[in-house]
Amino acid sequence: MSNDKLKSEANPSLVVLRDNKPKWYLPESRREGYRNLHKINRYGLLYRSDLVLKLNKKYNKKIENIPSVKKVIKHKYFCSLLVGKNQEILFEKYASDFNEKTPQTIMSITKMFRK
Repeated sequence: MSNDKLKSEANPSLVVLRDNKPKWYLPESRREGYRNLHKINRYGLLYRSDLVLKLNKKYNKKIENIPSVKKVIKHKYFCSLLVGKNQEILFEKYASDFNEKTPQTIMSITKMFRK
């Protein structure tokens, strides 16, 4: 076995740059960070199920007219919103650079809206 040391460098996405935050979590790079967090996270716990919940689309057009929903989907950091009940998708909306197949972080998976 060689006595050569392995060469390494800090992961640029995880280096703390300012405000005690890593690059992926700074405002100017957070969107990219969220999209790729499943690739850059050093530590993680993944759960997968052998069962997949069957969902039916039953859109409720009234949802997109709720003021809080309009506000959220117009926000510059908006990625996606899905409203469901039981096994029905009542509303779904994605930013132009996201879709139903884009991996999403679930650090803040649920939100509550009032009419």
